[in-house]
Amino acid sequence: MKIIVLRGEPNCGKTATIGAVYNLLIQNDFSQFGDNYRVLGADELDFKDIMIKGCKKIGITSLGDELDPGDPDTIEDMLIQFERELCFMAIIACTDSNQEGLDAISKRKNVQFVEKTPAGDLSINRVENALIALSVYKMV
Repeated sequence: MKIIVLRGEPNCGKTATIGAVYNLLIQNDFSQFGDNYRVLGADELDFKDIMIKGCKKIGITSLGDELDPGDPDTIEDMLIQFERELCFMAIIACTDSNQEGLDAISKRKNVQFVEKTPAGDLSINRVENALIALSVYKMV
């Protein structure tokens, strides 16, 4: 499974960017696979889902923060689920400070990091997020 990791500090736009990738998948004829969509996290902006087009399955999640031990939504647990569902690709977020998540990612092969930094000017955040989302989508 190829893994694309949107990596950056907290609140730099990873969730918004992954949400934009999700919308691009939908606009390009991917649909939800099974009953996998879940809202994650306290702010209800983070999510996890598996998308399918033909026989291509993509696992996608925007939750990349450190979690409490035993939480079922760790990066490791989500990657295992995506592997079990035979996803050919996973698109995930990971906060720089989430060492447990980074360790889970580093155990796998075929990983590509995309660094996400906050835009210097808040007025261009949406544009920057959209451009990064498009570049991630092109990796599909």
